[in-house]
Order: sequence, then C-alpha cells, then structure tokens
Amino acid sequence: MDWGRSKTILILSFLCLNLLLGYQLLQIQNDSGNLSNDSVRDTYSIEKMLELNNIRMVSAIPTETPKVRDLIVKYEMLPGIRQYFEKPIKANAVFERKTLSDIISEQIPSAKYYVLDKSLSSNSYYVMNQMYKDRPIYNVQLDLYAIDGMIGEYSQSKVQVKEIETKPLEQVMSARRALQFLIENYLMKGMVIQSIELGYHGQEFQTDTQLLAPKWRFVLKDGTRYYVHAINGEVDVVEKGQ
Repeated sequence: MDWGRSKTILILSFLCLNLLLGYQLLQIQNDSGNLSNDSVRDTYSIEKMLELNNIRMVSAIPTETPKVRDLIVKYEMLPGIRQYFEKPIKANAVFERKTLSDIISEQIPSAKYYVLDKSLSSNSYYVMNQMYKDRPIYNVQLDLYAIDGMIGEYSQSKVQVKEIETKPLEQVMSARRALQFLIENYLMKGMVIQSIELGYHGQEFQTDTQLLAPKWRFVLKDGTRYYVHAINGEVDVVEKGQ
C-alpha cells in the first residue's frame, strides 16, 4: 500500500472540507450582516430616491418606530372662536426668556399642554398642538395671532383623550418606509420637505367625539401636508397649505 499517496489524498480531503466549512461560515456571516444592515440599505435607497427626484430634506428623517394605538378624543373646546389676551405678548420675546407654553400659560393655564408647531407657524401666526404622551394631536390647536409684533388674540380647541385599550399596541412603520411610498406615488420632483413627525390625526367631522390614528405627517415647503397612516400606510388626508 502506498502510504505516501494515501497521506496526500487525506490531506487534500481535509483541505477541501475546511474550504467548504469556511465558505458556509462566510455565507452565514453575510446573511447575518444583511439582516442587521437593512436600515443602512433603506437609508441608501431613500437617499438615492431623493437624489433622483431632486427632493430636498430640511430636517433629518426620524428613526423611531414606537408601539402605539388609536385614540378616541372628545372635544371640550371647539375651534373657531377668537379671544383676546388681557396682556398682549411680544412675539419676538416668546423664544427669549421662556418657552412659548410657559409664557402663554400665565394667561391660559391649559397652554402647558400644547407645544409650538414650527412647521406651520410664521411671524404673525403661531400654531400650538395639544400633546398626548409627547406626541402632537394634529388639528387640536391653540392658535396665536400677532399684529405689529404683539400677540393679542388666540383661538383654542381642546380634547379629552382616551386610548382604545381593547386594541393591541402596534409598531408603526418607519418614516423611511412612509417617505418611500410618498415619493413613489405622490411627491413631485423638486419638492422640499420641511418636517416629518409622528402624531395623531383623523378625519374632521361635525361631532364632539372622534377617532384618531397614529400618522406620519409630512410638511412641504409650499404648505402641503401629507398624513400617512403609520400602521397600514394609507394616505388618508392631503391638505393644501392655507
């Protein structure tokens, strides 16, 4: 028996086996890396889509994907009635000493539950959204009106909030996914996106009680607002800027 030849065959067999095992290990590592890099690919894909469509982002795309559920709200105060401040407020002072909520709450105590919506505000008109668990309730607002640099009038809507506890919490789709859907189906080339934010929104009906769903709100530079349902991806409302 040729032991030298047998030894060579045995060594070559071990080498082939090691190469095969190494290749399988490399494939496993690559597959794992691909799973962990999904967000990286999504980001690259979105960036490429934005570039190809000449769409510009003013703010960063949110990365959060929390678990939320629908809300039922009941209006305590309906919008539309303008009232006057006893002591008008300097519009350019609201960002200097305190937050806007703190300043306004000196005359409207419930203002502490509202946060300024910078995307919809201007030098003469400030929009503040009522908040629920640090998320805005769109269209439930404290609106402030300024003339000659003084905020003297306001209108306010206010709701009581209740979660639908019989409905399970659901994880929202990513803002990237919602943005991709808008680019593919709604946004025109050359658009500028001012902000993307997760909040609650529903169809407006003439009733004291409404159902609100979690939605990604996209505000464009021209004032257009897209509300993308954060669970099923439907674009429920498209509003033109006022």
